[in-house]
Amino acid sequence: MIVVYGTHSTWRKEYAWRLLEGLHPKAEDFLLVTTRRRLSVVTVTRVDEWDKPEPPTGEAIRIVTPEEYVQVVEATSPAYQHEVELWKKAGLNIAKYPDFTAIRLEQLRLALTSGINIKPLLDITLNLMELVKLRRSLMIPPAKALGLLPEGCNEKQTIEIIKGLEQGFDVTLYNNPKQNGSNRIHELRLCMEAGINIADMISSHATKAQIHAYRQNYQKRQQDTE
Repeated sequence: MIVVYGTHSTWRKEYAWRLLEGLHPKAEDFLLVTTRRRLSVVTVTRVDEWDKPEPPTGEAIRIVTPEEYVQVVEATSPAYQHEVELWKKAGLNIAKYPDFTAIRLEQLRLALTSGINIKPLLDITLNLMELVKLRRSLMIPPAKALGLLPEGCNEKQTIEIIKGLEQGFDVTLYNNPKQNGSNRIHELRLCMEAGINIADMISSHATKAQIHAYRQNYQKRQQDTE
């Protein structure tokens, strides 16, 4: 049996894949293959005889041209596949944005699920930090209109409330700027992120330090039981 050998990156272990009929890769070609968990792009090292009783479990699918290499690698990455699932779960059509990376798709998804205009976010010249900052700024007006972002919030409080909205939290639990300062509101959101019910912390007027200590102990207990 003739198989194709290749590596996932430079100086990595060599693996083998079955060849589909009509596929003729050569050394240094990029190849789309199946692995145990997902699709992957590898670099061909050689095409040779297979000398083991059982054939390789993976299969070579097609040659990837240098021009499409980056796009195919991105599309087969775990981050991209995870984003595909999140778009499906949200009922959104990811096919409209074939040239977007997983990072950009995440920002578009968060914008679309927040009901804001995504047109400004389609500017491919924006780097990630600019994209995140722009999206969050676009979320502020509707958040204020819905009463989720009260008057009097400073920049840090605003960011924590917007982050909570991104994560689908009930931000009304901690969005009172007079009751929760910048550091306290940050710790309360992190508690919600960890799955902690923050109602008792708010009613007991726990300090930022107390909330922080409780969260750390809670997360340590969770890790110990895993």
